[in-house]
This record gives sequence, C-alpha cells and structure tokens, in this order.
Amino acid sequence: KTAFTTVGGHYEYRRMAFGLVNAPATFQRTMDQLLMEMKGTECLVYLDDIIIFSADLKEHCKRLGHLFQRLQDAGLKANLQKCRFAQPEVRYLGHIVTSEGVKPDPEKISAVQLFRSQDLARDQRVFGASGILSPVYKEPFDLSRGLWDREQL
Repeated sequence: KTAFTTVGGHYEYRRMAFGLVNAPATFQRTMDQLLMEMKGTECLVYLDDIIIFSADLKEHCKRLGHLFQRLQDAGLKANLQKCRFAQPEVRYLGHIVTSEGVKPDPEKISAVQLFRSQDLARDQRVFGASGILSPVYKEPFDLSRGLWDREQL
C-alpha cells in the first residue's frame, strides 16, 4: 500500500496512483489473485485485458456474470466503452485468438516475413569484423570472399 503521514494526518490512496514503479506488478498480482479459479479454464488475464472464452453463448454469459461479480466484490469496474462481448476472433498481446486456437498476428510478424537475407561478406565488412581480425591473420585474405567458408558457418 502507498500511504504517507503529514502534520494533518495519515493518508492512503484509494486508487492506484499514476507513476508508481510497482503499479503494473501490483495490479497484475491483484488480478491473478482475484481471478485465480477462473484463469486458464474460463479466462486469460494480462493486466487489465481479460478474455473470457466459452463453447457457447449461454456459457459465455454465465462466465461474464461470474467475472463481473468478482470485479464488483473487489471494488473494481470495467469500462464498457472498451469492452467487446461474444467476439469470434480477438487480437490479444500480438496474437489472434479464435476457436481454432492461437496464431500470430500478421501485422506483428510482417517485418520478419519481409526481412531479406543479407550477403555475409558485405555484412562482415559493414560491422568491421575484417578490420578487427586482420592483425590476427599473418597471411593476407580476400575481403570479397568473406572471413569464413560456408562449412564454417
């Protein structure tokens, strides 16, 4: 808890203050403890992102009621403008979660897919490996060939 004492009395925050270093860890621990029985079987939780998953709409509504009751009992509220209910597909922490399973978000992996293979000899010259290693080798070597053969990579 964050509390302080002044000449005027003792004060405690009722809500998590912005800028506290341990605020995310404290909030995650609170959510983990609050939803302990539901995690992994009914929901996924990361900070203030909660995903409720279920096989059908009736079960989904039941689990939502259970979640909202737990949040209310703990004095927490959900911002309904940020909530999405009964979604068949959800983007969550760089992944797409569907009834078929979890797959990477194409937007997040596009940079890796577009990455082109570089010329090894050119990379070695750019990073200065040939200049650093040249005093080590007594015999001259061809920079256009690179420092290592394919078998040595």
